[in-house]
Amino acid sequence: MKKLLSFVTGLTLILTINTSCSNKSPLEGFKVDENGSLYQVHVENKKAPLAQEGDVFYGEIWVRLDTALQFTNAGTPDGLFTLHPSERKTEFWMKGAMRMHEGDSATFAYSIDTLMHYSPNMNMQNMEGIKYVYYTLKAHSFYSEEVFMTMKETEKQVKESAEAQILNTYVQEQHITVQPNDDGVYVVIHKRGTGAKITDKQRVSIHYTGKLLDGTIFDTSLEDIAKASDLYNAERDYTPLEFVAGSSQVIRGMDNAILNMRVGTKATLIIPSAVGYGQQAVGNIPSFSTLVFDIEIVAAK
Repeated sequence: MKKLLSFVTGLTLILTINTSCSNKSPLEGFKVDENGSLYQVHVENKKAPLAQEGDVFYGEIWVRLDTALQFTNAGTPDGLFTLHPSERKTEFWMKGAMRMHEGDSATFAYSIDTLMHYSPNMNMQNMEGIKYVYYTLKAHSFYSEEVFMTMKETEKQVKESAEAQILNTYVQEQHITVQPNDDGVYVVIHKRGTGAKITDKQRVSIHYTGKLLDGTIFDTSLEDIAKASDLYNAERDYTPLEFVAGSSQVIRGMDNAILNMRVGTKATLIIPSAVGYGQQAVGNIPSFSTLVFDIEIVAAK
């Protein structure tokens, strides 16, 4: 919820509609409410429960610049924000959300011209020609914060348990015999390096390939693997990843696992989500995903 809340709040703090506009909508299919807000109702379930002040809005969101999709959690509803009355112009969309019922969906439109009026210092790079920002909300349900947090904790426990079972099966099927370290990371050494030993705060260079347990590659520093995996990006430099060991510049499971390895070492790190990306989905990595990294320590200084 924190990630979605941060995204939604951050963007809506700078988006607004001029409340002095006329009652005639400049957008076909949209209406103008008493606050001058542009909205379009897609589905309305008047007999369903209505949102209440203090509820967590649990649902889906789509954010577009004209027709270009910028963000969505479509298919994975979550707590987007807590409903509260607001007179702030930058939060007028909240009034629309508080009128929604469970199952309702609606789109709110924001003029770029008005956005610039209220936020003249906003960076408008790559927004030339854009006329409107559109928020589409689909309300699945409304929960009190207490109920929502209990629900999320139960969901977390279920997913953590499922991840542990999947990891245990993977370890057995791959005939991995090493014991996990204190972080729960399995470190499988393929080649022991003979170079300098990595110590805390050293600048380290590594080649890596990151995979899910099903073998899906989601990132790599190696050009040939990127091309073979349909991940190749011609604008990217395929060079070793550089970071300072022990400085939390990479996920904890990797950060701790490479300490005391020597330059030249090749290894596979099997990293549980607790010391990876946790319950947050990142790019093509689903939440609660154990990650597999094939790494080679290239340099340390």
